[in-house]
Amino acid sequence: MRTLLKFGSGSKLYTFPTRSQVIFTDNFASLVTKTVRMPGVNGGFSNLGTGRGLSPIGTVRVDNWLTFNDFVEATDKVDSLRQMADWGLQPLFMQPLYGPTRFCFARLSDQQLQQNVHNTPHNRQKVPVVFEVPNPFWCRTVSGFGQLWDDGVGKWDDGGVWDASLGYNISLNTSYSFTNNGNYFTLPTVMLSNDGVSDVSDIRVRRIVDGAIEDEFSYSAALAAGTYLYINPEARRVLLGPTGTNVLANFTANTPDWIRLLPGSNSLNVTCNGSLTLYLQYLERFV
Repeated sequence: MRTLLKFGSGSKLYTFPTRSQVIFTDNFASLVTKTVRMPGVNGGFSNLGTGRGLSPIGTVRVDNWLTFNDFVEATDKVDSLRQMADWGLQPLFMQPLYGPTRFCFARLSDQQLQQNVHNTPHNRQKVPVVFEVPNPFWCRTVSGFGQLWDDGVGKWDDGGVWDASLGYNISLNTSYSFTNNGNYFTLPTVMLSNDGVSDVSDIRVRRIVDGAIEDEFSYSAALAAGTYLYINPEARRVLLGPTGTNVLANFTANTPDWIRLLPGSNSLNVTCNGSLTLYLQYLERFV
């Protein structure tokens, strides 16, 4: 069974008691479909065409037993658990049956205490805890391809930052293979750095499957020497570094997700007029 380990980080951290969980559920694999009935015909019309259903607002629920020896310990444990209501959006860590820990970002949405005042002495208390997850995926960092945050600092122990040793040199037309071991597509954060002395133009990145272009984005302006492009599909952000200038107006993508890494091996082709260094960081996602 999947088991919740902890919620939060730093001073706002709650660790779930060991072997206390009795029920775990999430709705991450549920999909919102857009099929509607049509007058006078069988079945219905799908507004999504042949595409997948849309992800719902995520929900994670666990039922835990809190055990204690006296009323003082009982009060302290319940108070510690319920303080999560004030923490807002925080990382929620889960241990699957096998493999590394996974996480999502969640906030507490419901926590009810079902107490029977006649059931004395109160040696244990069953507490259902419900979390709301805006982005309903369990995530896992990739060795060498950890999550890059906007300020360049990892926000939890197994996160990562840009590492100059992980760059890929690009000249004119170069392809690289990246593997996504999750069971769902993920959106990589991309940085294209001009470490040379001349401007670089005609920058284009494509994901190619069986010779066909599935995803593509391009940057129409020249990238000056000593600057870099920071492209974050998840945040819908394109910045010019090191100043952090918004350059989304110079950016064009042919799909709503900009660039995706599907489960398995992905071939990315980068073309430009000049030389660049490519940095790619991403999380593997699971439902």
